[in-house]
Amino acid sequence: RDRLCTLIGFWPRPGHAARATIVLADANRAWSMGRFFRTGLALDSPNGPGGVLLVPTRIQPRFNTTTALPIPLSSHATVTYRNRIFVVGGDTLVNGQLLKSARVFSTRLLPERALGDLEPWQELPALPVAVADPALVVAEVGGQPFLIVLGGLLGRTNPDVGELQQVSTKRIFAYPLNMDEQGVLGAPGQWSELSQVLPHTPDYDQPVFEGTGLRGSGAYDLMAAVVSIAGQPYLYIFGGHNRTFNGSGYQDAIASTIYRAPLARNGGTLQIGTWDWSDGSQHILSETNDPLPLAGAVAVSYTDPLLNKTAVYLTGGYNAVVGDQPTRETHVYVAVIDAATPLRWHPPGSMSAPRDSHGAIQFNGIVVLGAGRDQNGEATTTMASGLIEPDLSLYRDPNNPNAPNFEALVGGIAEARALHTMATLNNYEHGSFGYIIGGEKVTGGTIIQATPDVLVVDLDQPPQPGESVVSEGTYSTPVYDFGSNAKYYSISWRAMVSSNYGADTNPIQLAYRVGNDPLNLPAPVPIPVRTVNGVNTFAFSPNLEGRYIQFVATLRADTAAQSPILDQLALEIEREGFPNLKVVNAGMQVNTGGTPRFIPNVTIGNKPYTKVVNGQTVTVPALPANWDGEGTLYVDMYITRDDGTGTRPNPPTLGQAGTVYAKVDKASLPVNAEYTIPVTSSPHPYTWRP
Repeated sequence: RDRLCTLIGFWPRPGHAARATIVLADANRAWSMGRFFRTGLALDSPNGPGGVLLVPTRIQPRFNTTTALPIPLSSHATVTYRNRIFVVGGDTLVNGQLLKSARVFSTRLLPERALGDLEPWQELPALPVAVADPALVVAEVGGQPFLIVLGGLLGRTNPDVGELQQVSTKRIFAYPLNMDEQGVLGAPGQWSELSQVLPHTPDYDQPVFEGTGLRGSGAYDLMAAVVSIAGQPYLYIFGGHNRTFNGSGYQDAIASTIYRAPLARNGGTLQIGTWDWSDGSQHILSETNDPLPLAGAVAVSYTDPLLNKTAVYLTGGYNAVVGDQPTRETHVYVAVIDAATPLRWHPPGSMSAPRDSHGAIQFNGIVVLGAGRDQNGEATTTMASGLIEPDLSLYRDPNNPNAPNFEALVGGIAEARALHTMATLNNYEHGSFGYIIGGEKVTGGTIIQATPDVLVVDLDQPPQPGESVVSEGTYSTPVYDFGSNAKYYSISWRAMVSSNYGADTNPIQLAYRVGNDPLNLPAPVPIPVRTVNGVNTFAFSPNLEGRYIQFVATLRADTAAQSPILDQLALEIEREGFPNLKVVNAGMQVNTGGTPRFIPNVTIGNKPYTKVVNGQTVTVPALPANWDGEGTLYVDMYITRDDGTGTRPNPPTLGQAGTVYAKVDKASLPVNAEYTIPVTSSPHPYTWRP
């Protein structure tokens, strides 16, 4: 019962710094960490150069099927956290009857698959109450992520109950997520009901007996988002549909108010603070600035580290219910949130046609809408896409100012669908994937009220031969943290540029910003060099100094509507520090021939990592192995024995069962990769010591 534990030991020279050139971005895994505005990723080798290019003027989705849900669902809620999708509640079909569900499912990408296929769905502990059409968000509070379920529509959960009893609820539930860096779920947690409830109330003066099916409060079909402001996470809720039962019939009200509340953590429990803006001073605005009721919209958000702002895009939905038919919304409302202004509005965008009961995602600065119901209440096959501008408003063709902000594509999916959800996952090397999950669909003229179907599409589809691209777009890198006293000497970038540019057009304009506060970096400074085909360089004179640095690239199409490609970015800098090393895995082999010997097998990783600074994610790149000059590092390995309980001392005790170490030449460590210490070289790299 021996265990092997490893530690990396450094012996630095105090105050030492070194100068080197590092590649910030080359493969698409590194490029995908940045922010895209009308730009996307080119194909990685061997199919072509990786890097950044302009997106096609029209997105052509190609959906395939992947791992189905365990049960048919519609009117459920979906959210993505890191590399996992979570599905909560909804309506499900049981013996041909539509019942409310309390079940919770999760999945992630199959390892090493380039097609976006999903693992089998895992079931998590069920919600305490069965609901459809709830709002679902994930919030990371004090380092702990939580699923948060807000409101929803109560109703029948037993096929033997004749009355549907569909009323809205005010209850809020939270679930702590326990998962590792690879997205593997740990021990199951427990749902908790929060003391804070939704601020929506019925419009008539009668007692509310929630859960009995006789009264209602709260809301369903409301929109929610979590936004971090100066490190403090806030929960925002928009509009919503309140449905109550007054003893003889249902009463519906659509809200126009917006509320927000701070999020805090008390041990392992989530807490929601007091709702503010309850006076209704912050409305969902129409183009005339009158209060606009709204429910059933799908909220997607985009956070831009260059502006330190978050935009929430409220797509479609409905603003009234006449009889059983909602009045569907044609607009996309854009709420911008930052530290200076809790909420302000950009002009609304036009989808060109009404839509609700649809899905929506945001990826790489593109908002994609999927299917839903049209103005006649019929499920459609129509997809639509809109592009986000650098100021977070929605792009409109400058040559056609009266055109809608969204490009529609009829027949984007094979079968008409509504009451579904959409999600995204990023596999970096293999691309970004979008998913349509569950929903009602129309097959051969027959309406199926809930399905287990899951469809997948590759979102990173570069322009195909003959396709035109948008005229201009921008890309911003992550904010890189190179530590105190960092100095920057020069930058180089490799580009693929056609000859179809005039002398006054710069295919790729680079800019930079440097400072010591990642949340308040100065405005980008353009680099006065015209990009040409091949490698381009620029020396900073005087040298730049500052802990944090970020680059912004503006790409412009040539006269043939073809895109340049920015496929490498490298920076010459001086900084203090060592490679970002960690032990990836460690094991032992036992040689039983002759004298038994324990032969260690250890892999070291030298890769970028991310960390959160005041609520914002910054990236620390992997350093060249010889960052501070030639030399060696030591990997110490301690073989420890179980104490009989299946555990081992932590930290390990030196000399408990002997110590072995490896002396590693830093020049042998690759950048952005892993290195296995060899066991067959001569002299043998492993050495025992007392």
